[in-house]
Amino acid sequence: MRNKGQEFLQLKDLGRQIYAKRVAEKLTLQQASKQAGVSAATLSRLERLARGKGKTDSIPDTKTLHAVANWLNVSIDQVWMSGNGAQASVPPYPRGTSLPDIVEAYLRADHNLEPDDAAALGKMFRTIYQQYSAE
Repeated sequence: MRNKGQEFLQLKDLGRQIYAKRVAEKLTLQQASKQAGVSAATLSRLERLARGKGKTDSIPDTKTLHAVANWLNVSIDQVWMSGNGAQASVPPYPRGTSLPDIVEAYLRADHNLEPDDAAALGKMFRTIYQQYSAE
């Protein structure tokens, strides 16, 4: 999609571009994953998301999105832009993704946190959120 001369890349488009690059360069998922620096499973999930078969709980963290964007030679800003051309304050998660899931994704992507610490903070946030959110 074009808007004011800028292309905006959503996650479905990212999956399509992954597949297109793999086909054009005749790469297996394993070969592409080595080049991109992410797991073959991650690339496969993004490709499935592009075909409407991906699960919304498999959205990659920021570090992974950066690696894939670099491999595709796409600016990470394109991945994070909203469809109306404004910088998105939250990455484009699929409709219906819960706030605790989004917070956990941000925590996993934080390079200042160890994975176990990020997971613990995510569980704490989820518990507190459920306690105080409207039922």
